[in-house]
This record gives sequence, C-alpha cells and structure tokens, in this order.
Amino acid sequence: MWSSLATVIAWIEGVLDVRTGSYPPADAEGDYAIVQRVGGTASYPHDSPRISVQVWTDSDANGEQVVLALAAVLPTLADAHERINAVDREPVITQIGRDENGHYVWQLTFSLECNIRQD
Repeated sequence: MWSSLATVIAWIEGVLDVRTGSYPPADAEGDYAIVQRVGGTASYPHDSPRISVQVWTDSDANGEQVVLALAAVLPTLADAHERINAVDREPVITQIGRDENGHYVWQLTFSLECNIRQD
C-alpha cells in the first residue's frame, strides 16, 4: 500500500542524506529530519496532504540553509512517485527554535496533490 508520508520520508532522506522519520530518533544525536502530516484534505480518489519537515541541526545558519536548499529542490518531489500529481510551489519556512539538546530546528511546510485510487 502506498503512503505519501513514507514517500516524502524516503525522498527527504535521499536529498538531505540525514536520518529521517516521522518521530525523532531514540538517540537524537547529529542532524536529522522529522516529517509529519499536519493537515490537508482528502476526497477519494484525491488526497491533498499538508506536510511539515523539521530539520534539526547544529546551528541556526545550517538549519536555515538546509530548508532553503530543500525548498529549492522541492518540485522534484513530484518525480518521487507516480501518485504525486503536484507539489506546492510556495512552501513556508519557519524558524522553530532550539531544543534542550542544543539542536536548532527549522521547518518547511508544503502541500501535495496525490492520487490515492486503488486499482
């Protein structure tokens, strides 16, 4: 069964070359990314998930550069799977802050248009 979330996680991991999942890793060391569905609508056979990608890095400058680079290549996410019909061309970038472990957190939020028809 296809999952837009799993597809985005795999794509982000390949693009950023960092550990990526839907929850923080158990050890929470080094850079990583968290991908979550934070909203969207669905009306079969169409799904329009709103996706949040949080990147956790060692500095604000690195976090900002990572989300800017990710935003620049975001249109190529449409090539990650045939079920992705369109990718938001105006993603939102947000500086989240710093966690208790010293990670700086930046977020990229965008929408997808997907075909979820099961043939």
